[in-house]
Amino acid sequence: MIERSLMRPRNLIDLVHLCRSHAVNLGKERIDAEDIRRGEDAYSTELVSNISFEIRDVYPEAQDV
Repeated sequence: MIERSLMRPRNLIDLVHLCRSHAVNLGKERIDAEDIRRGEDAYSTELVSNISFEIRDVYPEAQDV
């Protein structure tokens, strides 16, 4: 999970939060491998979206990247 978070503490916290949220939504007391996989999926989608916003802020012509 540390490697997936790009070695950024805030990203690691976000990733763990997404994994935990998935487990809690299913009423689980523990995070299992499926919760981690689903959390990584959500994290990846969120990361791409955030990077897109950053690119747009720096280079407005790239709005639809």
